[in-house]
Amino acid sequence: MFKEIIEAANHAFGVTSELTQATGDIARHEEVIQELRGEVHALSQNVERLTFEIERMRDHAEAERRQAQTEREKLLLQLENAILKMERRLPAGDHSTKG
Repeated sequence: MFKEIIEAANHAFGVTSELTQATGDIARHEEVIQELRGEVHALSQNVERLTFEIERMRDHAEAERRQAQTEREKLLLQLENAILKMERRLPAGDHSTKG
């Protein structure tokens, strides 16, 4: 009977030891979870900043594209004006035939 009591005590001590270790593991896991939450939060902020920067760059590129299109249209109009002015300056062609 004394042997059974010692075995029960050893078993209880082993369970207590495992419980203490499990409690320590849980505490360490909670710390890791908090660290991971912080990292996820930081990553989320970085993704938001990158998204904003991409949108800003896209808007800037679109504005530059529109400005370049406007410049091309302006140059085309200037060319057309120059051609029209030159056509008005040309002497009228001689349509009479000799002969």
